[in-house]
Amino acid sequence: KGAKSMPRLKSVEGPKATSTSGLLPIEREQVETTTILQWQLANRDEEQQRHLDKT
Repeated sequence: KGAKSMPRLKSVEGPKATSTSGLLPIEREQVETTTILQWQLANRDEEQQRHLDKT
């Protein structure tokens, strides 16, 4: 594991949870932003699929 490697995401119900202990504040913010963006993309993909299923 490298000094700057990202923590592994753990699969949970809903948005992904990750351990941010031991990270610098900027690293914690980057992890949180990445997690939020991944969650938003997954929701967008689900909405697009529902729309396609209706047509």
